[in-house]
Amino acid sequence: MTVFVPEYMTVIEIAERVPGLVTAVAAISPAIWTSFAQAQAASPGAFASAAAFAAGDVITHAAALQGTPVRIASGLNDPFRPGVRDLVKALPPGSSVQIGPGCHTDPFFLSQEPPSLDFLSRFLRV
Repeated sequence: MTVFVPEYMTVIEIAERVPGLVTAVAAISPAIWTSFAQAQAASPGAFASAAAFAAGDVITHAAALQGTPVRIASGLNDPFRPGVRDLVKALPPGSSVQIGPGCHTDPFFLSQEPPSLDFLSRFLRV
């Protein structure tokens, strides 16, 4: 199945909104903002309004991921680490979280692709 992901809508948000659509979620260095003001300061127009931000706030809606295996990887120097930290606190127990050396850069993304694909492969339906 192909899923179209609009800009600024994450696979985490899709999994939260439509339980059962995906069998597992892996996010590498996710760009998690903790407030509408923070999102607007970083990327004006990322959300049409505070209400749109609230509707897509993956931290607030993390409980909807209960029963969906989740893997999050983020670098210690990632500028989105505060949001990732808050998301990790809100994730259901048993989520896989990897926080280690790195930043929001291609080398970090590339280093996390193999373990993320390995994680996702364990939940493929055939």
